[in-house]
Amino acid sequence: MRKWFGMIILTLLVGACGTYSSFQWQLDVFPIDPSKNYIVWRFGSVAVDKSAVFCKVDTEGRFEDCQSEKNSNNNKLFVSFFGSPRVVFKYKNEHFLIISSQNTRSGKYAFVYGSSGNAYGQRKRVLRLEDATYVGDFAPGTVTVIPFGWENRHSAAGLKKTVEAGMRQAFGKKADVLKVGVAQKVPVKCDTISHGFWKGSETTCQVK
Repeated sequence: MRKWFGMIILTLLVGACGTYSSFQWQLDVFPIDPSKNYIVWRFGSVAVDKSAVFCKVDTEGRFEDCQSEKNSNNNKLFVSFFGSPRVVFKYKNEHFLIISSQNTRSGKYAFVYGSSGNAYGQRKRVLRLEDATYVGDFAPGTVTVIPFGWENRHSAAGLKKTVEAGMRQAFGKKADVLKVGVAQKVPVKCDTISHGFWKGSETTCQVK
């Protein structure tokens, strides 16, 4: 944990100085583990301190806002700033932030909340669940690409090939054990039911 905390702090300092790619030694020691989930974001659309919550989608396309659930709950996939190893790699003119999730999940999960930009005085950027979100297939050994910031620049197939090539360039042959998939941006309809002041509210969503 100390090693990854130190690497994150160094990455933040490098980012603050205007250098957008991790050092090669950071790429070399980044853990590539086929038993883990990985998430890729467009670096620039989000900052290096990105945190995010994804919630499990059932077979009928429904999911609940699971932010308040314990991180151990199988319906929640959580990515935190301090607990999730991350590096930034570059391929051609694109920069990618890859993060290892804190818990490994399988199935369809929908993005519900995320924030970034707090770490070194940037304007905080918050993404919330609105009338559309990103749904991806998560599994051990899978890299799920969230196409936020890329929607009008790449097809899903083109983005998948770009990330695969970038990972191979950054991490070498060890990246071959991971499978890359691209999440879809889908419309959703959400309803919130209040249970009173003390019990809070419950939000349930349906993928259209």
